[in-house]
Amino acid sequence: MKTRSRLTTMTIVSVLTVAIMAAGIVSCGKSTPNETTNTTYKLTHSAADVEYILSWDMIVSQCPDIGAYDRIEAFVHRGESTQISPGENFSLGDDSPAAWASTRLVRTEWVGQSFRSFMVQVTFSETAEDLDELVDMFGFTVQEEGDFVTASHETEIPLQSIELLLAGKHFAVVIGEFATPEDSFFCDKEELMELLSIAKDKISLSETTSLLPEIPQRISSVD
Repeated sequence: MKTRSRLTTMTIVSVLTVAIMAAGIVSCGKSTPNETTNTTYKLTHSAADVEYILSWDMIVSQCPDIGAYDRIEAFVHRGESTQISPGENFSLGDDSPAAWASTRLVRTEWVGQSFRSFMVQVTFSETAEDLDELVDMFGFTVQEEGDFVTASHETEIPLQSIELLLAGKHFAVVIGEFATPEDSFFCDKEELMELLSIAKDKISLSETTSLLPEIPQRISSVD
């Protein structure tokens, strides 16, 4: 089905993400014992980071209909692939600009001409250049919002769709909804925007850490 092909493409070619550098609160005079950094979470480069940035409970609280469906989820590092349904894999190539990526989604079975789905992806890359490369792959027109860029893409035919992107500080979060014309989305656009706002706040309170040794470097970047 063209719809399923589109969803698979969005699932596998994910956008990427940026982790943020912690910044101390520094005064012009001497530092005081009460000075702390702005960060509250150190990245582990595991699925725990995804749950921190945008927990599934938070998603369901915004979009209650989603809670009635089984969740499909996968987390991969560069060079890994995992099956998420028969004949459909979620993967990152050896030369992917993403060091790791996550997908979480729910979708209905096709019943006649009725279908709808919801997807959230979070990805991380080591450098701003890698992040830019992946954002470019989406082909969206982005808008700058401080340390982040955002994008929105909507269609009405042959499928209704809403696709939102937030990218910055080594992270990219993509939220997408797809539905046949006679069906409704799980969430409206305002609810999706609120989820991206939550993700933005969490990313801004995270601290970048070194990648795990088992995550390979990009093949093209190795001399």
